Amino acid sequence: MATVSSNEFGVQDIPQHNKSFYDDDLRNTPPKTIRLLGIHPGLFADRLVCCLQTVSSLLKDHQQTYHALSYSWTDQPGWKNISLNGKSDFRIGKSLFSALRRLRLRNDLRWVWTDQICINQANLEEKDEQVSMMGDIYRQADLVCVWLGPCGHTNREAGEEEAEDCLAHVVHKDGTVDFGRRGLEVVQLCEARVEDKSQWWWRMWVVQEIVLAKEIKVLVGAHEFPSLTTAVKALGKSWIDKEPGHVARGITRRQWQQMPSRRARNDAYIRLLSLHTTKGAVLRGVGNVYDLLHLTAAQHAGLAKDKIYALLALVDKKRCSFDIEVQYKRPDEEVYMDVTEYLLNEKRSLDPLYEHWPRRRSPSWALDFSTGLRKAECLVLHVRPKLPSCHNQASHPNEEPKCRASRDGSNPVFRREGGCLLVRGFRFAIVVSTVQWDTSSLIVKDNSEIEMVSVGDIRDGKIEVMSHADEEVDPSDKLGTLTLRWLEDFYWKKKEQCHPGLASSDQRGSQKAWLSSIDQTEQFARTITADKYLHDKHGKEISTGDFLPHQPGFQDHKRSFDFRSQAYVTLANRTFFATDLGLCGIAGSTEVQPRDIVVVLSGASMPVILRPMPSGENDATSGFQLIGECFVSGIMYGELMEGDGSILWAEEDFRLE
Repeated sequence: MATVSSNEFGVQDIPQHNKSFYDDDLRNTPPKTIRLLGIHPGLFADRLVCCLQTVSSLLKDHQQTYHALSYSWTDQPGWKNISLNGKSDFRIGKSLFSALRRLRLRNDLRWVWTDQICINQANLEEKDEQVSMMGDIYRQADLVCVWLGPCGHTNREAGEEEAEDCLAHVVHKDGTVDFGRRGLEVVQLCEARVEDKSQWWWRMWVVQEIVLAKEIKVLVGAHEFPSLTTAVKALGKSWIDKEPGHVARGITRRQWQQMPSRRARNDAYIRLLSLHTTKGAVLRGVGNVYDLLHLTAAQHAGLAKDKIYALLALVDKKRCSFDIEVQYKRPDEEVYMDVTEYLLNEKRSLDPLYEHWPRRRSPSWALDFSTGLRKAECLVLHVRPKLPSCHNQASHPNEEPKCRASRDGSNPVFRREGGCLLVRGFRFAIVVSTVQWDTSSLIVKDNSEIEMVSVGDIRDGKIEVMSHADEEVDPSDKLGTLTLRWLEDFYWKKKEQCHPGLASSDQRGSQKAWLSSIDQTEQFARTITADKYLHDKHGKEISTGDFLPHQPGFQDHKRSFDFRSQAYVTLANRTFFATDLGLCGIAGSTEVQPRDIVVVLSGASMPVILRPMPSGENDATSGFQLIGECFVSGIMYGELMEGDGSILWAEEDFRLE
């Protein structure tokens, strides 16, 4: 096997290098057996000398006390070597090296558990078994030591090597800190790199480590804090209150603190503190996979599968049957397909297919939990997820729907076949053209043609706008007003060109009657605001018949500034589309194209956009790709069901690939 030179060696190469140091395989030991790392006593500058001991059935018999370490593998780049069981050159990441050196006692042996050493990371089968026990490991540890990294003073002053003592901060017994200064700048306790998801605050695994811990001690360089609460309070002063950046930028301290990078940084440690301090309530109030995924959506995992595996110890087995096993050899796609299928069953709805998480490219129906929740382009509206009170709702704009396109009480009909998901619903319409508002232009797609329309030209009158031409234009919002009028013009032109592909003769009459009953002006206005304007205006759930075409003043609503503002929000990062039935819609995805189809699935709150996938034979369709949810006013509240419960469009099966 080719060797890796020291210059090319990285943290990812450590497992293969270290595998010769392990004399046993924990799979061949009694249940609940783990290894413990003994840190031999020494001074700060001494070489790290350790021993590794296998303790049979420790998690069952509790015959030895130990501390567990919570840290980030890659917070500090590079690696160091230590002596282990009398052998030199056992390699570990710099972050772990710094933590072990701070944990070392001067006169006594200290027993700790740390995954990077106590698990043979090169033995994936052993890793599977040990990782599945990590919940018990942290739950039974006498103390969990959180390592946040070197102190800002010792790390900066000493360069590559961290200094033993810090002269810039004085940490009192109650956790309060006296801060020193370097010129005008307060010396930070430790850096908080918002964009660096390798830091402890953003790690996925730390959630179970702090939630399950009996007691926590936090280490920052040479400083120790008696609890996570005191550490967060001190870091808040270091990162937020004491920063002089607002002075240099000529803004107030409040404005400086509200900047996105600082808010994200503050949210990170407040989120983990909330999970730790309310851990009993979290476990009792959540316990199911769906809500746990929401609570941990902002956390990052180096391996995609760990976004799922790190939750297993927090799942309440009495409340749900989430039985996915830790298997690192499994492809990410298989794990995500299993979790997606489980969520559909747990929620008894198809809504998780588009509700909050991005989808993977293949298969299109499997959710990608590695990237967290979707942003504001998600079209699911009106009610926030019911999460424990410790959760910061403001940080997650996604909302549960009150829409029910397939009618309340409609049970989802689906079946998984390998990598495909078979669902049932009815094909409502075909997308004939799309428009996306890209700041300075409107991108129009009509079949295979793409046209760029300048919103500046619309504002300056270079492009004629016919809709409401006799009405005055709000001078403070000329661009937005005229752009929305252009969009309405576009919709009416496409409606005049449409040739509905209606069903067989026995249904065609009912379909035509239903289409003719829709007021097109209202359909456009409600679609481009996704009913959010009406919901906010009247403070209640929207349903069929609430805003009939003859309602006085509806045109005035459409011309108001509040209406236009909501339309701008709705159109941002989304796709406006026209269909062959003469109705328009808004899609949550920017990937919608002409010839995609609008489908209402059984058990789904929102209609969805599907893309037919040709089989290559006679233009036949082999399956469909799920593009995302959409809003089409007129079909959002079960309007396609007649009074006797029959459906105006014929049902069929769709194979999602």
